[in-house]
Amino acid sequence: MTPELDFPQANENATPGMGAQGADNPPEAQVPVDEPLPPEAAPDLSLTTEGTEADDPEADEEAALGDRGGRPTGLLPNRTPDGDLCWPTPDRDSLQIGKFEGSYEPSRFIGALLRMDGRNGRSEIEIRETIGERISRPRRCHLMAERMAILHPFGGITKLGRLGRMLRNAAQPDGFKKMIAGEALELLKRYQFNNPAEKALPPECDVHPYYVVLKATAALDWRIHWDEVNRELMRIMRDEQLDQAIENIRQARRDPNYATFIGSGTNASGLLRARTHHAYPTSSLAKTPIGQLCDREMTPFLKKAGFGGIILESPGTPGKGYWKVPENMRELVQRAVAEAPITRVFASKEEWVDWFCEGLTGVQEGLLDGIEVNEDELDVAVPVSELTLEKLKAAISRHDPELAYKDELLGAIAEFG
Repeated sequence: MTPELDFPQANENATPGMGAQGADNPPEAQVPVDEPLPPEAAPDLSLTTEGTEADDPEADEEAALGDRGGRPTGLLPNRTPDGDLCWPTPDRDSLQIGKFEGSYEPSRFIGALLRMDGRNGRSEIEIRETIGERISRPRRCHLMAERMAILHPFGGITKLGRLGRMLRNAAQPDGFKKMIAGEALELLKRYQFNNPAEKALPPECDVHPYYVVLKATAALDWRIHWDEVNRELMRIMRDEQLDQAIENIRQARRDPNYATFIGSGTNASGLLRARTHHAYPTSSLAKTPIGQLCDREMTPFLKKAGFGGIILESPGTPGKGYWKVPENMRELVQRAVAEAPITRVFASKEEWVDWFCEGLTGVQEGLLDGIEVNEDELDVAVPVSELTLEKLKAAISRHDPELAYKDELLGAIAEFG
């Protein structure tokens, strides 16, 4: 997701499970591959970056990012061996996020109020009817929670604030993990190759790669093969091309010979298109060509798409190359990919970083400042003369489903209109 050094990181003593025969990739038999590419097209695998005396952990960054032997480095527009544009895979390692073993248990009073969202949390009777517990002096507890912004103040209906919703979610099984996953999904969805920090694809390519991978996985029975990503998804240059790629994969999976084709030694097209990143016939890492392709290019990319394994689980030996969304993450993923992300143009690297890392953009505030609005050209959904209570409630449910209100107030607005 951020620019990485684009030179091979060969390490023959690498941790098992991150290699071709570890937990992330099943053991591979030596399989035949296509004819070798010309020497100038084959990757330079002679450099090592770990476990050698020549390593200098404090090496100058500019030298590390510079040209090595005439081979371009960094995130430049990436192309397949046959010249088509495709997604880059600059990383050669995968980052583990860690384990989620903690939990949050709310106090008795807070726990009761968190369960009263959309109801009257100030009423002893309604609390008892809703959650089956007797809470004394709930109005006082409610007021204190309002002052801490856990609940919205005023109104007759209890409404959780942002912090209140976070506490409610954290109290659920795997609550903390789901909270992190939810934030990660929004971040992954924002990422676009066309940004001023990397310029990994030309400006006309609006694809959001992690959104594409997760959307395809959700549409294809919650699993995606690394070779499906390599052959079909990594050719997508615009988000609108995703539906056709999903259909290509769906049709191919119906073929009785699909299991033999997918993940095989051939780089050529067949049931799907040719690979964007090839399995090369030679390796200095004592791995099979397929194992090296997975370990050095596809696994690091898919680890990022799955935020270190939280959202996409690596296959391991039993998975036969298919990455899967865990069952307890599927609802979150489905919500995240239900709406396509917006492609943005950034004036500077700083503006891109604010958007990608923080979700902030300079166009969010003051968007209409200085703009004259011609009311004759406005697209009016419902004329004021036709406004009714039912139409107001329907509009609120679409645009702000968590908004608390009284029918009397909306009725007065409709009547006034």
